[in-house]
Amino acid sequence: MRASVASGCIAVCLLLGALAQSQPSPNRLIELFKQHQIPFGLFVADKSEAGGTALAKDSRIDFAFFDMEHGGLNLPQLTSFLKGLREAHGNQAVLVRIPELHNTDRAVARKAIADLLALNIDGIIFPETQSKEEAEFGLAQLRASGRGLWPSDADPRLIAYFMVEDRNGLSALSDIAALPGVAILSGGQSTLTQTFHGDKQAVEAALQTILKVAKEHQIACAKLVSGDELESRLSQGFRVITLNGRSVSDLLDRGRKAAGR
Repeated sequence: MRASVASGCIAVCLLLGALAQSQPSPNRLIELFKQHQIPFGLFVADKSEAGGTALAKDSRIDFAFFDMEHGGLNLPQLTSFLKGLREAHGNQAVLVRIPELHNTDRAVARKAIADLLALNIDGIIFPETQSKEEAEFGLAQLRASGRGLWPSDADPRLIAYFMVEDRNGLSALSDIAALPGVAILSGGQSTLTQTFHGDKQAVEAALQTILKVAKEHQIACAKLVSGDELESRLSQGFRVITLNGRSVSDLLDRGRKAAGR
């Protein structure tokens, strides 16, 4: 039994090392932003190696939203997903959502971000951002990798994506948006709904405030969308669209058509 566990650990470590040493491909999100195109992403449900392989086969998907906010950082799981994606020659960007910084020890957060970036992912999603200081910390950790940030740095390779989901974040929104290196802003509709105790009008007002500030600072604003709101969110000016679920083929076709792709 011990030999089996040891062999498994060795295999995972070898795979982690191989991914860390591989040369990162161009960040597909950044390439699309340079062309003023709207990217479409998928909230990853299948985080296995097979899930990465399946994602690679759908060229309509521009990026993966890989959630690690809930349940902890599972590096072996992410490594398997990346293996499937890359061995199938997928060029989709991979953005990983980490636990919120305001509830995480900074030394722990620093190591977690460094470990994730060592796997050559394409960006970090920071949820529940509550202050300018939190955003500055996140940006500093990305830059510590030696890769530049879109759109402010020379030779940009990484995306810094900040979610604003409560009153503190909304109060600090303009200060966060003004920081060089912030590429994407978004609201978290589910958490905003909790913040405003189910008041749909207040949630929508918060989303529109985030969109307005993003536009003012020439930052892309992202939205997780359902089918019945897809075209309306695009017409409002949301410039990064994430889809959720296993049956999104029709939504991808509709969205890309509406976005002129």
